[in-house]
Amino acid sequence: MNNRVALLFWGLTRGLKYTQSSIVNNIIMPLRRNGYEVDVFIHTYYFEGTYSNSRHGIENMKLDFTEYRLLNPKYSILEDQDEIKKKLRLRRYRTKKDHFKNNYQSNDFYILSLHSQGQVTRLFNQHKDEYRFCIFLRPDVIYVKPLNIGWLTFVGKNSMVIPGWSNYKNKKEHSENDRFCICHPDDASKYGDVLDYLLPYSKYEPIVAEFFIGFVLNKFFKVNLHRVKFIFKRVLPNGQIMPLDGKLR
Repeated sequence: MNNRVALLFWGLTRGLKYTQSSIVNNIIMPLRRNGYEVDVFIHTYYFEGTYSNSRHGIENMKLDFTEYRLLNPKYSILEDQDEIKKKLRLRRYRTKKDHFKNNYQSNDFYILSLHSQGQVTRLFNQHKDEYRFCIFLRPDVIYVKPLNIGWLTFVGKNSMVIPGWSNYKNKKEHSENDRFCICHPDDASKYGDVLDYLLPYSKYEPIVAEFFIGFVLNKFFKVNLHRVKFIFKRVLPNGQIMPLDGKLR
């Protein structure tokens, strides 16, 4: 039986040096202890200058763009974020109001993250027949408890596992967590390669990650979602751990 699992990381690694041990101890080791071989795929960026994020109060911070190597990836893509921003023409996505009221900075970050997610998904799709499961996960979060291997039994074609909490629970019909997913290799594109759907969506709705992925999974692809109690916390590049700001279902 094929017991290989692909871990798909995307986006700026930012504080990976603060989160690496939790990724190893709570994601990789539980899989290996249960007989699974684990390979890491990652897409990330580099750029000139410093990193700022007004929403999190970070200004002019120098990032380490070699940090992704801490994950020992089998496959990796490193792209120039400044060039990708030009190609994406980010202003096209500003039809509706700026939900976070920070001059669309959060919108731009999300669009870049979806490009990154799409790139690692397409990289994985070149090898998908080699794997039994794929797991999408962020490099900039601390995983509080070990992955429950029993959740893998919920995964099949058009049947995915995601965390059962979202920052916007009960504020919109379909709000889902957008930072972690376990799925069948044939369904990787349904979760990871969805940027093409964002532009038409942005003509009708303000861009909010949880609302958009909820729409894609529930309305567009009609995926069978198994929402589980899996907790993790975002870590900022300066090492600050963000409180869990979502609501468990």
